[in-house]
Amino acid sequence: MARIHIDTEIMRQLGRRFVEVSEYSHNQLISELQSMTSQIEGDWQGVSRQRYDELFQHWIQSAQSLLNWGQDIGRHLQTTAEQFDTADRS
Repeated sequence: MARIHIDTEIMRQLGRRFVEVSEYSHNQLISELQSMTSQIEGDWQGVSRQRYDELFQHWIQSAQSLLNWGQDIGRHLQTTAEQFDTADRS
């Protein structure tokens, strides 16, 4: 059987980093923007506010998809590293 030539520890670190960045982005950045938006909710009305709300909601949905992909990539890297290590040990 062929030996796998990749540093699985780096692969795991990269996977963890994808997960960490995704979680941080969701827990901190998106929450912060939502909080700041709510602070101006009563003061800003009209067409420009409606347009902002539409754009912001679209952005949140897109950002959430991106963060989900980041978590998927991170888990995939970690699982793959484990599979490579298992294959190398056998």
